[in-house]
Amino acid sequence: QLSKGADMARGDDTSTLKAMIIVWVHELFGPSVPGLITTCKDGRGFYNVHTERLLCPGEYDWDSEEARTAICAGDEEFVVTAESWPRFCYANFSYDPEDVDEGLWQSALMVKTFKCIFMSPSSAIDKKDPEEPATKRHRTTKPSVRKNVASKIGLTSVTG
Repeated sequence: QLSKGADMARGDDTSTLKAMIIVWVHELFGPSVPGLITTCKDGRGFYNVHTERLLCPGEYDWDSEEARTAICAGDEEFVVTAESWPRFCYANFSYDPEDVDEGLWQSALMVKTFKCIFMSPSSAIDKKDPEEPATKRHRTTKPSVRKNVASKIGLTSVTG
C-alpha cells in the first residue's frame, strides 16, 4: 500500500514536471523553432535549440559549431554519457572545468524543479515582483490546506 502511494506521488511529480519544464524553458529563453509543446515530446532533446544547449555536457562548448555537429552526430570524440553533468544542472548554465562542483544543482531550472516537488508547483512560478516581501503579495489562488512535501518530511532549509 505504501509503495503504491509512493509510485503514484512520483508519477504525479513526473507528469507535472514534464509540462512545467517547457513553461520554464520558454520563460528563460523565449519561444523556439521548432516550438516546444507541453503534451508532445517531439522536437525536444537534441532536436531543439534551447533543450540541446541545456542537455550539452558541461565539458563541451555548445557555442562551437564543431562540438554541436559532433555531439548530434554521435561522434566518439564528443560522447554524451550519464557521467557528464548537463549544463542545466549548473548556475547560469555555466560549467567551470577547473571546479566541476562550482554552481552544480544551482541553476534556475534546478531550483524551480526543487520548489515544484517539495513546495508546490505554484511556488516555482516566477512572481511579478520577487523583491516585494511575501506578506505584501496578494494571493491569486486559494490557500492549500494540505501540507507540502517539505513540511511532511521536516525539510526546513537547503544549501548549495
